[in-house]
Amino acid sequence: MTVQRIDERTANGKPRFRYQVQRSTFGGPWRIIADDLPDTAFTDDDVEPGVEYDYRVRAKNSHGIFGPFATVGPISPRHGYTRK
Repeated sequence: MTVQRIDERTANGKPRFRYQVQRSTFGGPWRIIADDLPDTAFTDDDVEPGVEYDYRVRAKNSHGIFGPFATVGPISPRHGYTRK
């Protein structure tokens, strides 16, 4: 699964934020699956076919953590998916 957000940069070209990706299954608690990412895309290779996942992204900078932004899901890998 790939989660992607629009890249925002400062005037000098540095990323404005770092990112945290969270995932929830079956309406359960949100768990951080990636933190302090400099990029706006993340691939979750730890998924199982038939399981529904919800994802959300939070942004971080020197002022704190923001969001979460829009939640995406439920998303379920297709049967026949093989874990890398």
